[in-house]
Amino acid sequence: LSRTVYTDAKGINGQSISLADRDRYGAGIRGRLGYELSPALVPFLEVTAGLTNYDQTRDNTGYERSSQTYGAKVGAQVDLGEKLRGEAAIGYLRKGYDDDRLAAINALAMDGNIVWSPQRGTDVNLGLRTTIEDFAGGARGGWISRQLTTGLTHQLRSDLVARLTAGLERRSYLTSTIRDETEYTVGAGLTWNINRY
Repeated sequence: LSRTVYTDAKGINGQSISLADRDRYGAGIRGRLGYELSPALVPFLEVTAGLTNYDQTRDNTGYERSSQTYGAKVGAQVDLGEKLRGEAAIGYLRKGYDDDRLAAINALAMDGNIVWSPQRGTDVNLGLRTTIEDFAGGARGGWISRQLTTGLTHQLRSDLVARLTAGLERRSYLTSTIRDETEYTVGAGLTWNINRY
């Protein structure tokens, strides 16, 4: 369950601009059925369903943005002990809108996360995620976001962990004349544990 609320924006001339037409509730449910072929391999089938309900039936541009999302994917979990673990899946996502003028979005979904530990205290992870995002207004329904993330964590001391991250997001605007975009992110950080808890 989620609740999203937007505060007013401020225009160039300092005038307040209401964004209340973006306020919404969200709900989703996910079910997974897996079968343990061995302790190291568990194939699974996963289904998801969700809905987004906007407080205002129509937004400021006159469109009904409330929507329903459905998805299914098949994949497998792998656990080879401390050295390698994770999961990978492929499936299908669909988001349909209450407003018939907004085209439904269909996407091939590729999701997963792999964690490899070349030595004790060091982890390398690679993640894939596919989602369908909404436009804020106008005659466009949404876009498909495909994210690739990677990270490296290393335990420098018993109470200090260093982290490097990088990501790539590809946005496909299927219901719009906007050109597809690619966004890159990089990051670094330290986590210090005050004590073992």
